[in-house]
Amino acid sequence: MRSEDRHWQAGSLRGFDAVALFVFAATSPLTLPALGAWDKVIARGADGESRVLDSSAPFLHAFCLAVMAVALGYLFVCLLKTAYARIGRPVLLAGATCYAAGAAVLASWSFGILSGFAWETTAGLLTGAGSAVLALTWFSLLGIADFRRALATTVGICLAIGAASIALAFAGPDVTRALLATSAVVAIAGCLHASARRGGASRHNDSEQSNWWDVFGHMDASLLDGGQIESPVARALFFIVAPLAVLLLFDAVCGLMPTVRQAADLPDAVCAMAGLAALTPLARFKSDQGLITFAYRFFLPLVAFATFAVGVLVDPAQTRAAVMSGAVAYCVVYAALMGTMLVVAAGRMSSLALPGASLALVTLCLVDLIVNAPLHIDSATAALYPTAVALMAGTVALFAVVPGQRLWRGLLAGIDSVKSAQQAVDTYAERCEAIAAAYKLTPRETDVLALLGRGRSAVRAAQELVVAESTIRTHRKNIYQKLGISSREELMDLIEGVDLGK
Repeated sequence: MRSEDRHWQAGSLRGFDAVALFVFAATSPLTLPALGAWDKVIARGADGESRVLDSSAPFLHAFCLAVMAVALGYLFVCLLKTAYARIGRPVLLAGATCYAAGAAVLASWSFGILSGFAWETTAGLLTGAGSAVLALTWFSLLGIADFRRALATTVGICLAIGAASIALAFAGPDVTRALLATSAVVAIAGCLHASARRGGASRHNDSEQSNWWDVFGHMDASLLDGGQIESPVARALFFIVAPLAVLLLFDAVCGLMPTVRQAADLPDAVCAMAGLAALTPLARFKSDQGLITFAYRFFLPLVAFATFAVGVLVDPAQTRAAVMSGAVAYCVVYAALMGTMLVVAAGRMSSLALPGASLALVTLCLVDLIVNAPLHIDSATAALYPTAVALMAGTVALFAVVPGQRLWRGLLAGIDSVKSAQQAVDTYAERCEAIAAAYKLTPRETDVLALLGRGRSAVRAAQELVVAESTIRTHRKNIYQKLGISSREELMDLIEGVDLGK
């Protein structure tokens, strides 16, 4: 790890930067509670009638479309391992401008200065594109490799979102508008400042071009401790089936309790924050594996058990509401745990930051779209409660069976394996550059040197560099003369033994 990266991780996101991150997370309309606050921004339209922005209106759809377009775009370039898998300063400035412009358009719409479908959609597109870029940048700047510290940070962000939603629930449209405008300024300034401190948003080594799927290819875990089921099944259950089941659970809760969509139900918010607060002491575990084991195999089942117990003890007329409030807390705690895993994976390997954040953004948009889709089928609504109960019980059983600590250990092993291989590549490249500098090789001779040192033939080197074979032979002759050697074996020995401090 480079010295500037160590310095960054040692003092990252402190003071104003940390405040700006929490402000952005609490007020950006990426999450349902924050989206509920943005609904109140539209207090008065051009016709002078008091109204609020419906979260199923064009603003939501345009916003989610813009976020997913940016996130999926970066996910694609990360998968291809291209040099564009980063957020440079021009992109960050463009994203900050879009975020500020979207908030300004929406505010103008609410004051009646602007009106109509086109402006509402424009506000959603601008705000969505800006939110996606800022979120990707913040995620890339975190750089937290310790699970316990990442858990504390993630829980803190979730608590900030909950606290902001509760506070803004009691504020009027004018106060909400002023607070969101101020928050947008703070979030943008903090993101730009944090990026400048690090020397560029989403900065990582140009040579780190590992395919992020390689990490998951190194994972090895079995479903049961006895190992009766192959690891791909366990990975699918833990990373695909469980998240989808929890998403369906939350959708069922929102179908039964529509106020959850606008974060207008105070008991639900209090239950979610209580679950998160109870999760915080788990950060005192001495090992990451012990923490993950307890969180998935004991804490989440404990939340579900407490939910069902309260449902039995309260008045029968309140049973459904109590169980659904507990289900909200269950979903939020699970989201915090999965978010922590993404943060740590990105902290361990910088090339995982953008794809991890992109997946999180796509998930958040899907949640926003799914839970805001109105249910008009009475028979389907009647089946939501037993479905929600079954999903919560099923995921609890799944977490009890699938060894999350093994999957986590496998994930870290995959990261370490890919990093070790990449470090070897980086070291080889550094040695070739040192030889080129010491013996005054040309850039093309340096490229040929690296290929010959890896055992490439003249024919193969010509194919990779897209030049004639005779050109490679000429470069090889010149390299041997400058280095004072006469064979490929001597060249390999020189690369392996060169003094990099020379």
